[in-house]
Amino acid sequence: MNENEISTGLQLHKKTNFFHKSYDIKEIFSKFIDSEYFFISLILVMGVFWFFQMEILAIVFASVYIGLILWLKNDLMPVLAVIASLCFVTRFVYAIACFLLIISSFIYVVKNNLKVKYDKRMMYSLIFLGIAAMLAGTFYKAKVISYIDGFIVPAYILLCALFVLLYTSFNKHSLNYILKILYYIGMFVALQLFVYYFRFIDKFEYIFDNKLIFMGDSYLDSARGWGISNHVGCLFLYTIPATLYMATKNRQGGLFYIPALIMFVALVMTGSRGSLLFMVIAIIPMLVFSIFYSKNKKNNFIYAFIILMIACVLIYIFQTPISKFIDSMLNKGMGSSGRFEIYLECIQMAGKNILFGVGNTYKAFGYAHSTVIQWLANSGLVGLIAIIYHLFVKYRPVTKAPSKSNIFAVCALILPECYGMIDCNFFIANFMVLSSFLIVAIFYNTEEKITDFKYFNNCFGLMKIND
Repeated sequence: MNENEISTGLQLHKKTNFFHKSYDIKEIFSKFIDSEYFFISLILVMGVFWFFQMEILAIVFASVYIGLILWLKNDLMPVLAVIASLCFVTRFVYAIACFLLIISSFIYVVKNNLKVKYDKRMMYSLIFLGIAAMLAGTFYKAKVISYIDGFIVPAYILLCALFVLLYTSFNKHSLNYILKILYYIGMFVALQLFVYYFRFIDKFEYIFDNKLIFMGDSYLDSARGWGISNHVGCLFLYTIPATLYMATKNRQGGLFYIPALIMFVALVMTGSRGSLLFMVIAIIPMLVFSIFYSKNKKNNFIYAFIILMIACVLIYIFQTPISKFIDSMLNKGMGSSGRFEIYLECIQMAGKNILFGVGNTYKAFGYAHSTVIQWLANSGLVGLIAIIYHLFVKYRPVTKAPSKSNIFAVCALILPECYGMIDCNFFIANFMVLSSFLIVAIFYNTEEKITDFKYFNNCFGLMKIND
């Protein structure tokens, strides 16, 4: 071998080492992102930003982290986890989180040269909603024009673009990851709730006065934090079904009943009667599903039984403070809280311009405490038909080909939707972000995977569902 060949060989060896080191960095980062440490560290870091209300640092951290993930990992799913956690730091980051979601999805699609895909029916329903919102208040003489009307067109264009970008980016495995994100978000918010409670334990009655504003300058500070007690309760309607799904994923999945119980206790602590009502109705069927569709039914049943027994013992030991806690919630009453009067007022307002409503600025008592009735008041029969069609399209895929994952996903989607019939979570940005993840994941999971119905095929009379 001559000197030139030796020199060339050394140069190639150096280049190979250089590229090998570069590859190692990507590999290490990729393995970290794929591990549970990614979620745990993300929640801890965002928790610090939330505790000290450092929204600017949270935005900078999220932006840099998203850039690194797209560059080194080239995967959109972890990006969604970062954006979802950002939504629960302070309410001032909602718009930034939505912006980061659209930009990162666009970069991912362009970088990977993905073929654009979308579901026509869902796209039509979003366009229909946008048209109804644009026409709201037409021919109503007392209509008040505000900045809201100016944002409608760009907002719905961005919403349609987001749907297309997510639908293009997702695959048949995305739904599992989205449910995992919801599980960790649930633990994040439960941690926030317990920290808040123990910080102001001598003032716990404010928990039942809709003053659960996380980590403001004082326990009555509504200028900071990301939401009130009803918002927190609604959030757990997303996360508890996702946590019960996690219990079906491995042979020791029954351990996930512990965080599910923690979230349920946190839900009770919020005093959100509507959220608690729908969760109480759904929790037993979901628990049964999580046992019989798990990889180890016997283990999950044993775990569930033990945890329920421990919960009963703790209730007996702490019955006095728990009784006081529940009495404080019940003292608020279990009636309509004036909702029927608000609904009647909205219907009367819609009657003044039955076709197009009275405009987007009208909000009875803030909002009408019902998504459907709010749409009726704002945009009349056109808006009512638009929202009903949107709901029909949203849940249509589930009737075609149910799977284990999208049964729990639909519970995570439909429980907040039911709560939205007696409140207006449909208009809250962080819930809209979570809903957009779920809707697209359910659509893609259903379209990609065909599962046959097999009724009553085992001794429990349950249908066999593949995952």
